[in-house]
Amino acid sequence: MLGVDAIPVALGIYFIFRDEAQAETFRASRFRSRATTPRIRLSVKRFEDYQSLLQPLMTFITERGRLPKKENCQKKQLSVQSLEP
Repeated sequence: MLGVDAIPVALGIYFIFRDEAQAETFRASRFRSRATTPRIRLSVKRFEDYQSLLQPLMTFITERGRLPKKENCQKKQLSVQSLEP
């Protein structure tokens, strides 16, 4: 009757465009990827920046199952003072 194709949008709802270019633009917009680039979390970035300084501390905790005491920090150079801004 109208001479154009109807575009199904939802159950029982159809769009009909007079201009074929608008119809094609609408069809294309429905198939565009909505994916975005992943964001780098600030906490992950900070950990990666300081990983070399934190590695001795992580190793100590893994081996002993506890936080180091003050004497352990001086012996193993497990200082966290350099991590403070």
